[in-house]
Amino acid sequence: MLAGGAGFAELLPNFTDSQERVEFLTYTATAAAALEPAVVAGFQGDAGDAGTLAFDVVREELKRIRAAAPNARFVYLMAKKDGKWIFLADSEDPSSPAYSPPGQVYTDDSTGLERVLATGAP
Repeated sequence: MLAGGAGFAELLPNFTDSQERVEFLTYTATAAAALEPAVVAGFQGDAGDAGTLAFDVVREELKRIRAAAPNARFVYLMAKKDGKWIFLADSEDPSSPAYSPPGQVYTDDSTGLERVLATGAP
């Protein structure tokens, strides 16, 4: 019985991780479908995007997505520009220290972002 309990205890975190991954990918796919590609394609990826109608519309959509995904800490759009990953729009309030304005360079590990760009897989 002890061995069975240990085996169950080993499988449970893997199952939970798998379920959370599926849930996260579902949120991500739904969010991507909610955004108008032509609007996002018009972003320049710099501070000049802030305050434009298109930027404000996308930010509002990102805020709604964030509200619908309680386990997500951040919801934002990114793009690769001049060989660097940058933020296009962020759901955070601009007065928040965690806000990333348009054009801010992403300085964390971008290995996962590169993989998504190269493969198209989530």
